[in-house]
Parts: sequence; C-alpha cells; structure tokens
Amino acid sequence: MCGILGVFNFNKKIDYQSLNFSKALQRLSRRGPDHNGYWLSESSNVIFGHARLSIRDLSSNSNQPKVSKCNRYVMTYNGEVYFLQKLINKLKNKTNVNSLNLNSDTEVLLESFANIGINETLKTIDGMFSLALFDQKKKKVYLARDKFGEKPLYYGIISNNFVFSSELKSLRALNVFDNKLNKSALDSYLRLSYVPTPETIYDNIYKLYPGSVLEILDYDIDTLIKINTLKNYSSKKINIVKFFDPSLTISSLQNSKITNFETAINETEKTIENSVISQKVSDVPVGCFLSGGIDSTIVTTLLKKNFDSVNTYTIGFRDKKYNEAIYAKKIANNIGTKHNELYLTHKDAINIIPNLQDAYSEPFADSSQIPTMLLSKFVSDNGIKVALTGDGGDELFGGYNKYNYINKFTYINNLLPIKLRIIFSKILQSMTFVLSHTLVHRLFYFLQQNPNSFFSANLGYKIGKFAKILSQNGSDNQLFINFVNNIPLEKEIVRNVNPNIIDWLNTYDNSNKNLNVVEKYMLFDTYTYMTDDILHKVDRASMYYGLETRVPFLNMEVFKNSWRLPIDFKIKNNSKKIILKNILYKYYSRDLIDRPKAGFGAPIAEWLRGPLKDWSMDLINSSSNINEIDTSYYLKMYNNHLKGYDHSQLLWVFINFLSWQKTYEN
Repeated sequence: MCGILGVFNFNKKIDYQSLNFSKALQRLSRRGPDHNGYWLSESSNVIFGHARLSIRDLSSNSNQPKVSKCNRYVMTYNGEVYFLQKLINKLKNKTNVNSLNLNSDTEVLLESFANIGINETLKTIDGMFSLALFDQKKKKVYLARDKFGEKPLYYGIISNNFVFSSELKSLRALNVFDNKLNKSALDSYLRLSYVPTPETIYDNIYKLYPGSVLEILDYDIDTLIKINTLKNYSSKKINIVKFFDPSLTISSLQNSKITNFETAINETEKTIENSVISQKVSDVPVGCFLSGGIDSTIVTTLLKKNFDSVNTYTIGFRDKKYNEAIYAKKIANNIGTKHNELYLTHKDAINIIPNLQDAYSEPFADSSQIPTMLLSKFVSDNGIKVALTGDGGDELFGGYNKYNYINKFTYINNLLPIKLRIIFSKILQSMTFVLSHTLVHRLFYFLQQNPNSFFSANLGYKIGKFAKILSQNGSDNQLFINFVNNIPLEKEIVRNVNPNIIDWLNTYDNSNKNLNVVEKYMLFDTYTYMTDDILHKVDRASMYYGLETRVPFLNMEVFKNSWRLPIDFKIKNNSKKIILKNILYKYYSRDLIDRPKAGFGAPIAEWLRGPLKDWSMDLINSSSNINEIDTSYYLKMYNNHLKGYDHSQLLWVFINFLSWQKTYEN
C-alpha cells in the first residue's frame, strides 16, 4: 500500500524545485514509509511520485514509479491485486512471463497494461487500487480507481497544472496551490458528514468515481468541470469511462437468483472464504480486525478455518453502549486466534483528536473515525502491516437499522394518505425533544438489549427524522436523501448556496425495476456512503499508521453472490444479515451471534457535554467571523445539547469542519 502523486502540464516544462514536489511527496510518507521516489519525463512535462509501504516483493524491484520493459509506460500505483494468476495466465499469450517477477503485483500489473491493454486489464483484475499511467508514445496520462473506491484518488487543476494524489494535504503542499473553498461541497458535507464524490472541499479538485478510468490528452478547467457533472463524458481533451457499474452488474444477475436457502448459505460462505484466502497473500505479517460484530467475525472465522495462526485485534470502551470487545474475546477464544485487546479511557480517545485533521486532510465527521484510528495504531504498534476488515458487509447483506425504518416507512406511506401522514408526523415531531433527552435515551438503551427490539440508540433523533419524512411526497432519491441528511433541505446552512445533494444522487443509476425499495437504498449506500464514509474512514486511519487494510467482502464474486440472493435472505421483519448469521450458526452458539448491532462509534454526545466542551466552544466562538455558515444555528443546537437533548451528530460535523479550517486555512 502506498501514496501516489503527480503533476503534468503539456504546455510547459515543470520546475521540480520551485513546485516543491519533494515536500508534497513527503506529506504521503505515512502512507508509504519504506521508500519514496519520483520520475520526470524527458520533456519535463510530467512528473510522477510514489511513497511505498512494502507488502509484496519487499525488494527494490517493486519500488515505484516504474517503467515497463518496453519503455513505453510509466506507472505509480497504490493498492493490491488479488488472484494475480488470472493476469499471469492472460500474459502468457502476449509475452515471456518467465522474464517477470511474478511475486510482484506491481510488475505484473504494469506489464499487463503494456501487453494486454488498459481497459482489458482493469476489467480483469480483482483488487483495490488507485493509479496513474503515462503513455510516453501517445503522450497521454490515465488515472484509474478500483471498482468500489477502496483506495482514494484526487485530481484536478492547480494554477493551470493538472495534478493527482492519494491525499489532499500533499496537493496543498505544492507551492502553486491556490484553490478556494468549494461552498457547494461544504454544504453537502454539513448535511452528509462527508464530502461526496466527485466533489472535494476545494474548487477544481475532484475525486475520481470508483470503477472509472480517466484518459487525459489535454485539459482546461471548463472541460474538467463538465466531466464531473455528467455520468459519462468524452471530448478531444478528456475522456472518462466506467469499467465497472454496480447497477449494470446487478441487472445482469436477475436471471440467476439463488432461491434455495441452504444453497444460498453454502454459496455465500464459499465466495467469502475464497476472497479471504486470496487476501491473506503477503510477504509481511497479516492480522484481522475483530470487533465482535457479524462481519468481522465471519472474516476472522474463515481466515482461521484455513490458516493455523491468526492474530486478531480489538479495542474496547468502558462504556458498555460502545463496547463489543467482550464478544470479540469470546469469538477469539472459541476458534483459537492469538487475540490482542486494548481497553481505552476517554482520555486515550480524546488525545487522538488533534491528529484527525492530519489523517483525513478534508472535513470528515464519522465519530467511529476515533476508535478506527486507535485500533489502527494498536495493530501497527504490534508489528502488523496488513489487516483484514469486515467492511462492506452492511451494504451487501442488509446490516443497517435504517433498512428496517425504510420498510416501516414504505408500509405506512402505502397505508395512509398524505393528509393523515402529515397529522401523524406532527404528533411524532412533538415527541422528539422528549425522546431525545439523555434520561429517556438511557432508558431506551436498556430496552434495546432485546435483539428484535424496536428501540434503538438515539431513538428521539431517528423518530424526528422519520416524522419529517412521513409528511413529504417525493422520489426514491428524495426519500433516501431525507434518511441520510443531517439538516432539512429547506434550511439554508451555507449562505447563498442551494443544496445540491439531490442533483448529486441523480447522477447515480438506480432505475433497476427489479429492485424493491430497500434494495435500492442498499445500492445507493454502495455508491455513496460505503465509498465516501466507510472506506474513506478506514483507509485514512490505517494508512496514517502505515497499515494496509483489505476488505474481503468487496470481492466481485462476493458482490455478485450477494445480489443473487432474495432480499428476505438478508432482511426480514426486524432481523438483518440473515444469511451471514446462518453461516455463523455453524461455528458459534446463537446467543453469541444474535445481539443488537452496536456499531463502532464513540460517546461523542457525552464528550461534547464534558471533556470536549471547552475545546468545542472555543472553536465555535472563534468561528463568528466565518461568513459562509450560519453559526447561530449550531450555537442553538449546542445549547439544547447541553440541556440533555442529543444533537451530537449535527454538532460533530460542524466542529470537525472548524477544526479542519483552523488546521489548514490559517
């Protein structure tokens, strides 16, 4: 795993020194602490940089940037390719594979681009990656990102130079950086807790869509903006093409549904197991995140089934609401892993907060970033350089509580006319403040301990959102936005900016008529929340400590298998992840598996009233000169929060932006 960086300008030579390229590359050293290097074209129009974390083929042969054997292509690459033999088999008909280092996915991948072709290679490989490729013959630059967006890739224009990088902070280090705050992206961030693809927090800098390749012959700002507002774009200067589209893949599977439940259990286990085995390949120690939840337990179980020695890692909180470590330990003891656990105090967690902005480099506010950072540090400090995770299981197999809420909403929506729904909505909204109060919140926590309980954490907040949605009519996209939005769409939160998150969601294809309403939202989450929140969170946290994380659920066969299953094999009544639980019933007692979903968050609500209060209020009070945001709205919410009502999610988003701004804009 690594960090990549590049600058090119086809109209003039690049001055390596005045650009401060070495400093920008150094900003990626946490992603790649083992080696860094750069390659400058003979014409000095293109420069590629690479910071390496050595995982496979630890020799200098796999250092990058790397030039193909035919001397035509230059590549800087961040990622891992699994099932490497598939590429090698294809290469056998094109070149002498015996001349290649077949243990190096870097070399095999580069030679595949040179001999098989770019599009064919991208369609073939199974892995996680972001990369840049320069064709010295045609004078073209290609950027590509993996199918699900596990690895980040930022690109855009800075002072008429086309740039790309694994992280925004390395682009900021270039001396020519002059990009302004993107107010539209700021509005989206405040509403979603993350900046959605393709936007970033800066004007004219973008994220490449997952499963896409961007071909650049020439460029200008107007062309660049156009390609980020259209699903597909082609011009004489820039061409963007999707080599993977989840919706199209799902459509192709409609005639191959698995209708027998026992067959579904066995096929699902088999595909996940094959993926786990393929992702164990490494020349350095491999461990496994084990939270005690369904997804990480499956990954750990199938890893231990095939390998004698498995190291597992978990962290715990003393607050039982946020602690699954006791269950992780039971799982580990049951199957015999070498288990490592670290219990944290609130001081440990709070001490990591000053590092958040350096790790994430753009506003991001999923509170589980804190335990993810601490877990990554713990694993890395134990000498592990690769860790398998359970991410992706919720989106593919129906693990989020909101899917049950969507089912309930759809039922009520079909049952009641809009006038009755408005009345019902007002009644529910009048209850929201009471239900959100700390004392009531704690009562619901105890009621939640029944796995099939309707009661859940933050029930008042969720019922308030549910009530608001009940009073509205709209498309599936609007309904989805209402479920994920922190702030009502009619509320102007960034001055003189109209919310564009509906337009953003409309860029994704969710028109498959064979999907029911919950499946549509699972697909939306795969496009959006999974990539821009979950995978973003884990990549930045782990790479900050030189740790590569791998995601067995995001394997193409696992993905296809999950979408061949009927929805009631995943979600039925109040039960979620039915198929995954039935796999685990083979290995564990039901009482260990059938527990409420705890999540992997932090007690932000309590911290904002206690140890984080002074820091947060200082940030808010010093933000009075921020012209873009209505700070009075957040002060009102904070005062209500201090009285006992839970506005922690809304406040954490705002406070993280203020902390980011203080770090990078001063």
